[in-house]
Amino acid sequence: MQIAIVSQDREVRWRRHMELYGSDKQHLQQIKHILEKNNIPVSTWDSVRAYLDSRETRDVTDELVFSLIENCFERNSPGLLHSLWELLGIAYIGSDAYGLTLTADKILFQNICCGLGLKCPQGFEVTACDTDFDIQKKAIKSQLPFPIVLKYRYGTMSYGVTIAEDLATLTAEAKRLALAEEESSVVCQEYIPGMEAAVPIVGTGHSARALALVQYTAPDRSPLRLYDRKWKTDLDDLVELVSFPHDDPLTQRTLQDCLRLYRHLKLRDMCRIDLRITETGDVYFLEANCIPSLGYEGAFDPISYGGEGSFEEIILEIVRSAYLHYRKEPGRCLT
Repeated sequence: MQIAIVSQDREVRWRRHMELYGSDKQHLQQIKHILEKNNIPVSTWDSVRAYLDSRETRDVTDELVFSLIENCFERNSPGLLHSLWELLGIAYIGSDAYGLTLTADKILFQNICCGLGLKCPQGFEVTACDTDFDIQKKAIKSQLPFPIVLKYRYGTMSYGVTIAEDLATLTAEAKRLALAEEESSVVCQEYIPGMEAAVPIVGTGHSARALALVQYTAPDRSPLRLYDRKWKTDLDDLVELVSFPHDDPLTQRTLQDCLRLYRHLKLRDMCRIDLRITETGDVYFLEANCIPSLGYEGAFDPISYGGEGSFEEIILEIVRSAYLHYRKEPGRCLT
């Protein structure tokens, strides 16, 4: 087995807002070091075209692509790169284009969750075509209490996420966000008081497992009112990860619900499901990230929150999951 890590493209802008991805180079080096330490050959590429061209002259037997490129902010774009791998018959790590497309659309994802009996915040959608009157009419019709959370339907890394405390602020902020990213509408949802949490999952099908139910907190371990872009970028080093007691009924129920959703969507290899949990134990599903942040001291590093195993073991488990998937699937052998 050999791994080709493809990161941000120097030729094609698959991503927007590159300031969101300041930790990518560090994560790439961490993953590369882990794989090489375990005698897995690794090549790194900062151009999709260069990688594809190289396949004509290299031995790509048993090669898996590990793509770290997250393509967002437009409808259907998250699955674009993985569609390319599939059309070219290239084996890769992670969920397929179908899974990426479903999970990247926050409205579609939450509709699926509700269909499975899982709770999600109530809300409405604002587009660039909506006037101030349209926005206010939707807000009043929704009967949602303030504060209301605004976020991009296809966004990532909490870019643009904000809280509106009143109708005037909601109208102005929704309009501003919608005009700034016209390909992605704005989702306006009820604010769920409580804790910001996540469940990292690795594996595929029945072998998939949830690592833990993890809460993101401030340095003093108080709940974050909103896990927004500021916490994820500027203050990332200050965020504490706290694991819920594994044998707690709330933890077990949430882990099982996340695994049920993961398998229902036929996701593969890795995913992080983001949640809000109230003080009374109500769990609300926000979104799922099939290309999650992979680095030390993150949700996929159990040591950072007192869990079992190490980040190194998790990375190897993710790679092994993908390798076995292609080995077992008829007609999809690694070449």
